[in-house]
Amino acid sequence: MKVYQGIKDSSGNREYFDRLLETKRSSGCMVFVGNDVLFVHGHAMGADGGISGCAVAVPELMMPLRRAVLEGDHTRTAELSEHLATFISWLDKFPVPVGIREGLAERCLGVGPHAVPASPEMEVNLKAYREWFTPWVEELERMEG
Repeated sequence: MKVYQGIKDSSGNREYFDRLLETKRSSGCMVFVGNDVLFVHGHAMGADGGISGCAVAVPELMMPLRRAVLEGDHTRTAELSEHLATFISWLDKFPVPVGIREGLAERCLGVGPHAVPASPEMEVNLKAYREWFTPWVEELERMEG
C-alpha cells in the first residue's frame, strides 16, 4: 500500500536530492524541487516539477528557465542560471522569506510587515536590493521581449 504520492525536497543538498530521484525511479513517487539552488539540476535530472520561492517574485525568470532546461537549450539555461544565481545571492542576505516579500512589494503587491525586525545592516541591504530589483526585472522582461 502506497501511503504517499511524492515529496518536495527543500534541503538544497544535491546528493540527497539525487537519492530521492533514484527512489522515484523504483517507487513511482513524484519528486519536486523545493530549493531554487537545485532548480536547474532537479529539472534536468527528471524532477516532476518544482515549488519555487523565486517563481513567486520573478516568474519571468523561472518559467523561461524551466522551459530552457526541458528543451535542452544549454545556452539559454546557462544565461538564465546566471540571473537566478544573482537573485539567490541577494536573497541570501536576508532571513527567509524577506527577499521574496520585498520583491513582491517592489511589484506593488501588498505583503505587510516582516515578521523579523530589520537590523541597521539589513536596512542598508534592503535599500540596495530595492534599488536593484526593478531594473533587473525590467532587463529580464526585455530578454523575453
